[in-house]
Amino acid sequence: MSDDRNQAALEDSAAPAAPENVSPGTWRLQTGTKLCYGVSAFGSGLAGFSMSLYLFYFYTDLVGVSPGTVGIIMQVAILIDALTDIPMGWWSDRTHSRWGRRRPFILFAAVPCGMVFFLLFTPPDQHAGLYLLGVLTLFYLASTVFAVPYNGLGTELTLDHHERTSLMACRQVFFIIGLVCGAGAKLVSDLFADERTGFAIAGIAYGVVIMGTMMVTFAGTSERPEFSQPRSNVPRPKFGDMVRNRPFLTILITLVIYNVSITVPGALGVQVAKHWLHAEHLFPFGMVTFLLCGVAAVPFWVWLSRRLDKRPALILSFLLAAGAVAPAVLLTPERVWLFFLCFSGLGLAFGGFMTLPLSIIGDTIDYDEYRTGRRREGFYWGTTEFCRKVTQGAAFGVIGLTLEYLGYEGRAAEQSASALLGLKILFVGLPVVLFLLAALAFWSYPLTKERHNQIHHEMGRAVDP
Repeated sequence: MSDDRNQAALEDSAAPAAPENVSPGTWRLQTGTKLCYGVSAFGSGLAGFSMSLYLFYFYTDLVGVSPGTVGIIMQVAILIDALTDIPMGWWSDRTHSRWGRRRPFILFAAVPCGMVFFLLFTPPDQHAGLYLLGVLTLFYLASTVFAVPYNGLGTELTLDHHERTSLMACRQVFFIIGLVCGAGAKLVSDLFADERTGFAIAGIAYGVVIMGTMMVTFAGTSERPEFSQPRSNVPRPKFGDMVRNRPFLTILITLVIYNVSITVPGALGVQVAKHWLHAEHLFPFGMVTFLLCGVAAVPFWVWLSRRLDKRPALILSFLLAAGAVAPAVLLTPERVWLFFLCFSGLGLAFGGFMTLPLSIIGDTIDYDEYRTGRRREGFYWGTTEFCRKVTQGAAFGVIGLTLEYLGYEGRAAEQSASALLGLKILFVGLPVVLFLLAALAFWSYPLTKERHNQIHHEMGRAVDP
């Protein structure tokens, strides 16, 4: 511990010292603040999940672009966007305005995010692949302008170990409700004779909601003044500091693994229901079951993290997810009930591993401040988003190329045996292995509640016992 403090003393001391004797009562947030912060996650879930579930299907089965092409386009767009995450975080950390460091970006991103989302579902008949590449890249860039500062704002709203989990739980309830509505885009499209028209209508409605939720977050939150003061000579963040932040590296590796584990089945759910179960119409209901179980489980995971602490709670959520997905290998058209059973179990786990990591990353940023004397939420969240997007882009690329190699034809009524085998491996086998690896990766996470409180105490902050 003394080595950490000696290193901090030797670091550039231009950043202001941590506020002295801050009462833990000031770290408690009003319910209205939590709601206004969390509501933007509804728009994020709405956009992100409808894209994850249906964008691949929309462009392969309805527009007619080959799955390999769509997979590569999605990979390239995500990778281009990923390059902006860390600079966006650095920019946010160094921005100072009468609205704070984070909130201006949330406001300015609102209209572009909503408008470009609608454009994703209105491609031309010619050169649809090039259109997807351009519009998808624009959407991801606008989302980065919002997401990195938004994540940073949530981290600095409260520094309390459990209050931060409560805030992120509120956010994730909104997020999961947004996912439920995002899954309903297919139900909207099915109301129209032309399914492409239905997706366009859903795109308009969802785009308006995305804009509105971001504006509510801007209007209903305020930033902590001690973190928003101008610091003109704060040095550029060093990657070496991050490498020495063991708690952050542990959760980052874990996030990379489980991000792929949840991306793959989400992207292939429609194809599995359509070609494996011959019950495409059941997929939206399966997803709603999954998400409602996720919403219902969030309070349980918050309670469990208070009882056991965040590390064992998150590990248990990964083990539950692996156990829920494994029986899906037995799915047949006669066992549709198993489809809903697996999605229910995965949803219960989802409430944990989509909530707890957001709070855990905030704790690792506090640890970085303890070691370096700087608050760098934007830098850390930019790095996290970069890694998330790179792995997500790689996952989409692998999905598309694997299915094309195995002979998957999006518009075919029946798929070959090799294509069906590929769907089963990607939908069941890969996620089970990755969930178990995520649990193993997080096993060594060192930052307990006691250690987190001790860090704040040594920085002159009063903490709850």
